[in-house]
Amino acid sequence: GVVFSTGGAVSDDVEAWVPIYPGCEPTNRHTMRTEQEQTGGFELETPASVKEALEFYRAALADEGYEVSVNTFTQEDSEGGMVNASHGEKGRNVVAIFSSEGGGPTKIVIQYSQR
Repeated sequence: GVVFSTGGAVSDDVEAWVPIYPGCEPTNRHTMRTEQEQTGGFELETPASVKEALEFYRAALADEGYEVSVNTFTQEDSEGGMVNASHGEKGRNVVAIFSSEGGGPTKIVIQYSQR
């Protein structure tokens, strides 16, 4: 069967192997489980810069043995980036997308899966 859940204000349903930026509480959480795969995601917001948040995820995932690729972009009034990490041995993937507009807070959207 499939189990699907969406969350309120506790982070119990976020897998322990998915990094959460320090000082942030995940919002708009969702998870889905099948017999073969588990997927989920959440959003974070931090006063830290895109660069700081992106480096946190790059380092945290690389330290856990993930193969990590990083992309960044800058436009007139916004900046952002993406960390794409996969762990073949454990069958895990984490994608983190970062964006900030007009010097405002950095928004982070996390998607993860495990087979």
